[in-house]
Amino acid sequence: MKILVTGATGHVGKHLVPALLEEEHSVRVAVLNAEEAREAFNDAPLEIMQLDFESAEQPAFDTIAKGVDAVVHLAAIGVADPSISREKIFAVNVKATEKLLQACKKNAGFKRFVFISSSALYHDPKKIPIEEEDAPSPGNAYGESKLAAEKAVRESGVPFVILRPVVIYGLGFEPAFAPIVNAIQKQKLPVIGDGNARFAVVHVEDFVNAILLSLKKKEAAGQAFNVSGEALSQKQWLAAIADELGVQPPKKRIPVWLAEAIALFYELKGKIFGKGQSAISRESVRRLTTDRVFSTKKAEKLLGWKPKVDYRDGLNEIISSIMAKK
Repeated sequence: MKILVTGATGHVGKHLVPALLEEEHSVRVAVLNAEEAREAFNDAPLEIMQLDFESAEQPAFDTIAKGVDAVVHLAAIGVADPSISREKIFAVNVKATEKLLQACKKNAGFKRFVFISSSALYHDPKKIPIEEEDAPSPGNAYGESKLAAEKAVRESGVPFVILRPVVIYGLGFEPAFAPIVNAIQKQKLPVIGDGNARFAVVHVEDFVNAILLSLKKKEAAGQAFNVSGEALSQKQWLAAIADELGVQPPKKRIPVWLAEAIALFYELKGKIFGKGQSAISRESVRRLTTDRVFSTKKAEKLLGWKPKVDYRDGLNEIISSIMAKK
C-alpha cells in the first residue's frame, strides 16, 4: 500500500516509518520540518512533504493525501505542555484531522484511516477495567480534542480504525521519563497518596505493531481499540525503577493535594524562568493517583494484538539509555 504518515518525526513515527518500509509499503511522510525528516530517516526510500498542520488550508491537505491508500495520523499537540492554548490544540488535533479526512474522501479506493487517539479520553473512569464502549470523561483540552477528533473520524464516511494508547515509552522517549528516573536515583521522589492506584504504559514497539495490524486486519474496520501494557500500582512502578537503578524504593509519602500544589509551583516556575522539565507535573500526579486499567480484550480478539515487551525489559532499556546520556 501507499501510506501517508503524519507527524512522522515524532517519537512513534521514527519507529513506525522503518517498520512500514520493512513491510515493503510505499511511504509518504507529512511533517512540519522536511529537513528534520531527512536527517531522521537518512536515505530511506520515502517521499517527504512539509505541512504546518495548524495553519494549512484544504488544498494543502489534498496534496499530501493525493493517491495514498491509507493514512496513519500521528500528528497532534498538547499532551505534555499545559502552556499550549486550547485554540491551538483544537486547530491541530481536530480541524487538521477534519481537513485530512476530507482529502482522503477524494481518493478512489481509499482503504484505511488509522487515527491515533488517546487514553486521555478517560480522565475519571467510572469502572475498571475501562472498555472501549465506556462513556468518555476527558479532563483537559487535549483529551477533549481527541474526543472531538474521534467524532469527526466516525462521521467522515472514511474507513477507519481508532487506537487509544496509554502512556508510550521506549527508546526516544527519554526526555519524558528522565526527570522521574533522576529523582528516584537521588531519593527525592516520594510516593504520592497511598501508592495503590494502578496505571499502565505500552512499549513503542508494541504500539507500532498495533498500528501495523490496524492497517491490514479487515475485522478492525470501524472499531476503536485500547492499546495497553500491564497495569501496576504506583508503588510497584517506583520500586521497579529503583531496582533497575540499584537504589532503595521511595518510602516517604505526601498527600495528593500537596503533590498537586508542588507540581503547580514548578509549572509556574518553568513558565516564568524557562526551567527544564520537573519530575512532577499536575498531569503526572493525576496519572500516579487515579486508578486507570484498560481492557485489551477487543484488540486481542479483532487485531490479534498482545503486548510482547516485558515491562522490566522495557524499563531496563530506557533507564540504561537515560544513564548513558548523563
